[in-house]
Amino acid sequence: PDSILRTVVYVQAAFRRFLVEEPRLLLGIRPTTPSPPLAVSLWCCRRLVRPESIDVEAEGMAVAVLICAREKGLTLGPIVTAYERYAPSLPADHPVPELLRERFEEVAVDAEEEIMASAQGAELPSQARALIAEARQYWGAPDRP
Repeated sequence: PDSILRTVVYVQAAFRRFLVEEPRLLLGIRPTTPSPPLAVSLWCCRRLVRPESIDVEAEGMAVAVLICAREKGLTLGPIVTAYERYAPSLPADHPVPELLRERFEEVAVDAEEEIMASAQGAELPSQARALIAEARQYWGAPDRP
């Protein structure tokens, strides 16, 4: 979730900078908005200094939507990380944990199919265990249920 949030802040800052670039050039003044890396740094500092200002519900929903909307290349790792971060702070019936659980189950089916396909070629149980461990690491599967 942190990398997603940093990317969103970076893109927003870059867009804001783009919007004021032409008027800035016409007026011949220095930049009026911080550079995107500085904007991300300021945002991170504000979160650390004032953690009570974080809107966990809105942030959780934004992160969950970005993660769950991804069709290709999604692994279990980002889903598990987002769930572990937002589920304790939100009510049990909140849509964010529900959305993440549903998407986890969908991606877990794909992961299990790939693991089973790769384990079919193993001749020894130790080879199968090694293939399963490798696939679990690739998919970011949690160690516990």
